[in-house]
Amino acid sequence: MEQAYHILLIGYLIVPMIYITYCLLKDKKEKATFPKVNWYQTINTAIVYALSFNLIFFWQELWLFLGKHAIGLTAYLYHNNHGWEGQDERAALMQGSGALAILFFGTICFFYSRSNPGNSWRKKLVLWLGINGLTMGLPQIQTAGIARDTDVGQAFAYLGVGSITAFLLALMSTLLLIGVLWVFFGKKGISDFRPKRDFKRAVVEIILPLALGTVIIFPFRIFPWHQIVYPVMHFVIIAPWILFLQTVSKSNRVSSENRTLQIVPVCVLLGLLLVFHLVLSPGIVW
Repeated sequence: MEQAYHILLIGYLIVPMIYITYCLLKDKKEKATFPKVNWYQTINTAIVYALSFNLIFFWQELWLFLGKHAIGLTAYLYHNNHGWEGQDERAALMQGSGALAILFFGTICFFYSRSNPGNSWRKKLVLWLGINGLTMGLPQIQTAGIARDTDVGQAFAYLGVGSITAFLLALMSTLLLIGVLWVFFGKKGISDFRPKRDFKRAVVEIILPLALGTVIIFPFRIFPWHQIVYPVMHFVIIAPWILFLQTVSKSNRVSSENRTLQIVPVCVLLGLLLVFHLVLSPGIVW
């Protein structure tokens, strides 16, 4: 069964990578060039992505914190982690509360953004809260069966979830993850421009902002430095499929040029950074 897990996880990553490699070779042969970067649009998307990522991660830690407190443990809440004192076997079960919380919240934002589309930064934030809530929660189910020391893995162990059931849940979560990305990046399209088999434009319109947004997340995570691994891994998990789905999209809608830097989300992001490091970094005890 462990081998089946490896095949599933490797297959998830390698399928879009094969297509990306094909596109790179094809574009090199045809001497295709990258389109000009609209830095206003890139920075706006990066800011909203970074803001949504940090809010979702904090939401996860908040419910891990509340879960420990609910069973009588002394819990600590930080800006990028949580801790507790005391012993209770139910703590393993509560380790799954964070993933459950962000999946539930992400689902709400998912359906809300589908029924209330718009170009304001607030509506785009809700959109990215839905994307990140689901894409940060589902991979935890993907790996829970093979990595029992993870949060959801500990919850699975407490509940007595067997290897076959865990693998079926991993398979289902993988398909759901691809489905969510398809709705947002293939069928619906996340950016104003939805490319039609235009690989390099998809890189510029989507992957570049997400990469920049991932870097912006770093100050919210440190210290210690190993905290930056999670946002990088999240980027690695979703970026290949986003690029694949955006490239094969059949939509032929052209982009609307955004030449204005949105100041309000920048201020909100800076305010959140101050709250994380001045209020939450020392820790809240309950």
